[in-house]
Amino acid sequence: MSGRLPTERDTRRREFGQNFLVDQQVIERFIRSLGLRAGELVVDLGAGTGALTRPLLDAGVEVWAVERDPVWSRRLRRSVESWGAHGNSRVIEADLRRLRLPRTPFRIVANPPFGLTTEILTRLLDTPDRGPDRIDLIVQREVAVK
Repeated sequence: MSGRLPTERDTRRREFGQNFLVDQQVIERFIRSLGLRAGELVVDLGAGTGALTRPLLDAGVEVWAVERDPVWSRRLRRSVESWGAHGNSRVIEADLRRLRLPRTPFRIVANPPFGLTTEILTRLLDTPDRGPDRIDLIVQREVAVK
């Protein structure tokens, strides 16, 4: 044990269940596997740093990037503006469990907070008439096995 006190970032990571996707090979392979169509609406749940948001925007889809942490949501908003993609995206600061889902056809592409994966899947799959057309997630191995 190092004896150091947790930083504000450490506290937020635990509170929000943040596990940021950083492996570019995994991201690229995942995005290539999606069969994205230009103009379709994709909701990126737990967008964090924008690791999926940016390649989604580069693929020409409309993105709702949802992030609960106000610090990361502000950073992501600035990043999207700097990428010049703000017209094709919305950064939404919201709790994924209470997000008002789009009324138009959409799909989910996300690396959601691991601690919320089951709750999020339950919400999305329990109302199939109002849910997404397709869900593609990167999840913790234990969740996938379960």
